[in-house]
Amino acid sequence: MQALLNSPAEERDDDGNLTKRAELCALLDTGGKIQVHMDEYYMLLGEVSGLEWTEEVQDSLSGLESNPESNPNPNPDKDKTLPTLPQLKRHIRSAKALRENLPLNSSSEKSSWVLDEEFRLNTIVQTCDEWTSKYREIANSR
Repeated sequence: MQALLNSPAEERDDDGNLTKRAELCALLDTGGKIQVHMDEYYMLLGEVSGLEWTEEVQDSLSGLESNPESNPNPNPDKDKTLPTLPQLKRHIRSAKALRENLPLNSSSEKSSWVLDEEFRLNTIVQTCDEWTSKYREIANSR
């Protein structure tokens, strides 16, 4: 999150106005200086952290197509390193931790807070886990 707080301060759109991300980070910075516990501050912190999480995941998945089954060679750009399964699972754990830290009262409220790319990431990891399971079945049957 520190990267978001430092980088977007001067981030502006084509009209010269601060971007929404820059405005959110400035608001978060100001709220962090108020010496009172406010649920709204922690919701905003979750949103800004979620933006950073989404950017990291998009970067990790940038060499993959939306449907991994349709792409036998998911890495046409050999300079781009494909993510590992443990890296992707760490992203999933991070999303769950962000969700758990939100000041929401019920588990249904928390489960409805979903990050961009989270569904795609979960689908890719599930596909990998299913493939690995099939591989182990075949390998152990020999």
